[in-house]
Amino acid sequence: MARRITFAQFSRILEQAIVRIKPETALVLEKAGPVMVTAAKNKIGKYQPAVGFSMFPEWAPLTAGTISEKRRLGYAPPDNPLLRSGNMRASVEFYVFANALHVGSTDPVAKWQELGTRFIPPRPFIGPAMYETWPAVKAGMYKIVPKAMGLRR
Repeated sequence: MARRITFAQFSRILEQAIVRIKPETALVLEKAGPVMVTAAKNKIGKYQPAVGFSMFPEWAPLTAGTISEKRRLGYAPPDNPLLRSGNMRASVEFYVFANALHVGSTDPVAKWQELGTRFIPPRPFIGPAMYETWPAVKAGMYKIVPKAMGLRR
């Protein structure tokens, strides 16, 4: 049977929950960051299907010109999208700030690969990685809310 509480009691529970939930949220996000980064890095070099109800499109094949250029420059195998030197893949990182998880790349080329340009089709890897790993993050968040409200230990 549910216990009865007053609005004042409920208000105090919520006030306390807000104080408790911030550090718990940061812990969940700190655990989620490396998972999302790994998922994004693992997409580079392999053709990807559409993800998220086609929110993120399937990767188009590399053009013959791109494959020829990669072969000429010694990148092997040449038909591995987004992978040349490995610098872009190595630049994917995360940080947690103000209870928000930020995942991205310090390589300026990543933006154009993720979004596409008028010359190259989009080959998103960060957005799909976040989309695919979000259910685990959400599950972690769902666990901390009742705990923060004092409903679970």
